[in-house]
Amino acid sequence: MTDNPQPRSLLQARNLSMAFGGLVVFRNISLDITEHQIVALIGPNGAGKTTLSTRLLFDGHDVEALAAAAEEEADGRPLVVLAYTDPCRGVECLEERRPKLHYVRFKDDGERGRFQTVLDRMGEG
Repeated sequence: MTDNPQPRSLLQARNLSMAFGGLVVFRNISLDITEHQIVALIGPNGAGKTTLSTRLLFDGHDVEALAAAAEEEADGRPLVVLAYTDPCRGVECLEERRPKLHYVRFKDDGERGRFQTVLDRMGEG
């Protein structure tokens, strides 16, 4: 046991590679950005900055999957979004449903709006 626990990783990537046709945009990129770190991703146009940013996990959540869930129309079927960590951490409107959170289906437009606000804040970070 240690008196100095490791900082929590908020932004993660593991062995990411991307190519379009024969052009390799990036290869085997891994990173962990923890709380209170300030990191910049810089490079010329076309270097893969945006492509990389769409493959990252924020606080263990796949931000694109969360955004897609917010855009889904309710059709009576369960909606499942998988997370690599606690799926409620940092998302208060999900935390309220604990411990019976099995899937998210918005009760009404107000709840959908609250969820969208959380996603918007995550995207601003």
